[in-house]
Amino acid sequence: MLQNADGDQAGAWLIATIETIALAARLYVRYWRFTRFYWDDFFCVVGWAFSIPLAVQTTLTSDRHILLDSGADSLFLGRPMTQFLFYTSLWSIKISFLIFFRRIGISALENLRKYWIGVFCFTILTYGLIWTLNPLTCWAKKGLMECERDPSNHRMRPISFSIATMFDILTDCLSELLLFVVAKANASKSW
Repeated sequence: MLQNADGDQAGAWLIATIETIALAARLYVRYWRFTRFYWDDFFCVVGWAFSIPLAVQTTLTSDRHILLDSGADSLFLGRPMTQFLFYTSLWSIKISFLIFFRRIGISALENLRKYWIGVFCFTILTYGLIWTLNPLTCWAKKGLMECERDPSNHRMRPISFSIATMFDILTDCLSELLLFVVAKANASKSW
């Protein structure tokens, strides 16, 4: 039976392997079918490139029994780096979906194009807002690692995480509405 640390490592590398295979298949099919890549492909690669270090980070912290928020002396193993890698990976995929939705016909419908621009801007804005939830002044005054050891910052983490989760879900819902509207518009055209 796997212990928790082994399970974390196995899960992280399983996800990284699936991501890698899916990305390779996507890029192969995209190039084979269209003989070129698009901006949505670029953002998928960016998302993948930031997710692989997360698997490495999981392996390193599991082997050393280091908690990511313990204020370990390594910047790579600290919570701010985890946030940077995770949120950048996640928001890159969100941007990739939005660009893809635009390419499949949203730009042809004027009102939907305006909605797409709003969702796109809101998605980028929420990525920036997530970083304002961090103790930026503490990081500037004390440094990243010293600030991570400060107990007063530990109280804000659940609130910051909840707000970040809300932004994640909200941007997903707003962008998925685009897909349903385009699918409905295309279905009504075929009848």
